[in-house]
Amino acid sequence: MTTFRVLGRPGKRLRDREAATVASRQCGNGKGNWMMKKSSVVTGFVGLGTMGEPMALTLAKAGTPLMVWNRSASKCERLAGAGAVVARDVEELFARCSVAILMLADGGAIDVVLARGTSAFVDRVKGRTLINMVTVPPAYS
Repeated sequence: MTTFRVLGRPGKRLRDREAATVASRQCGNGKGNWMMKKSSVVTGFVGLGTMGEPMALTLAKAGTPLMVWNRSASKCERLAGAGAVVARDVEELFARCSVAILMLADGGAIDVVLARGTSAFVDRVKGRTLINMVTVPPAYS
């Protein structure tokens, strides 16, 4: 079970359900009580197409530290304007992010981005949390 430290409440820890409730409340007293501490983990987001761009924009606008990469570099401009860091290449994204969200077209695109079948594959996946948002056939999984 995950617990969260709540700023302004020394010694107070919340369980998952309580944290979700607290996170959804607006802080009306101006003192920061019940505000969740933002993460310093930079989340990587790969794939800024029809579904990926609005998802990444929502994360960026919510203040999530975000690094993005897309095959078509022009797709990153809107995210950069929202505060995301644009990776030079996918290698940089995996080198700097311990969490990566993949919103790609298919299994073939995943294989290319993760460099499956090459020596770079281990470097890109080892020790990272990968969130695969791609619909793939059961045989691929």
